[in-house]
Amino acid sequence: GLERPVLVAWSFGGLVAMNYVRCEGAGSLAGLALVASSGGRLVPTTPTGAAQARLASRNMLASDLRLNLAGAQAFARLMTASAPDAAWEQETVAALLQLPAYVRRAMGSEQVGPTGERITTNEDLAARLTLPLLVVTGAKDALSDGTALAASYRARFPDAQVLTYAGSGHSPFAEAADRFNADLESF
Repeated sequence: GLERPVLVAWSFGGLVAMNYVRCEGAGSLAGLALVASSGGRLVPTTPTGAAQARLASRNMLASDLRLNLAGAQAFARLMTASAPDAAWEQETVAALLQLPAYVRRAMGSEQVGPTGERITTNEDLAARLTLPLLVVTGAKDALSDGTALAASYRARFPDAQVLTYAGSGHSPFAEAADRFNADLESF
């Protein structure tokens, strides 16, 4: 029942948001906010922590529970620029462990479009994104290299509002919650 909502997508959620745009179009949206996300390869990015993220992800797929836990803990630590408080880290680890291995494996697979076509990039959707676009990145983001990601968005979408939070990593909404909330409300 929402009328013209702003779609906010974080990290992998950017791929989900772009799948929505691919299948439903952007006409029903008032805006799109992508947070620490390449939008499912809408723009290029080269994460600085890619090797650590791959190892953590591989451990989360292992059949050994100890490796799952170690992988989730390592991945949770990559999500912030500085060590998160214990409660946040525990909640993040628990959330990561709730995702079944078969879903985690599928997240790294090719996507399939509405007519069965294979999708390896969302660059073709850039021209369809004529709605207001907000991009928020963390300058210390090891999972998506926030500074380079912001530069890619600025180059591809010159009318977008692109914000880089100097002290944040992959979770600017948690690391700078007041600023993020104000920026999102303003958008």
